[in-house]
Amino acid sequence: PVERVTLHTRLHGSWSWKEIPASLMGRRTYEATVGPFEKGQDLAAYYASASIGGMEYFAPDGAPQDSFLVTLV
Repeated sequence: PVERVTLHTRLHGSWSWKEIPASLMGRRTYEATVGPFEKGQDLAAYYASASIGGMEYFAPDGAPQDSFLVTLV
């Protein structure tokens, strides 16, 4: 069973990640909000982690070294 799902976010280039617990919305569907971020920033990085059966899983696979980027508008 899934024990925990977390969204990790930070401004692109920052060292520290903010951890946002995801909420179970229904069968195998979790929700977490990216942001808000300070105005004047261009990019944010994020990845997801899940603890399932005592093992940690990440998306994308190379996280946290490789993460997704989102453009801030």
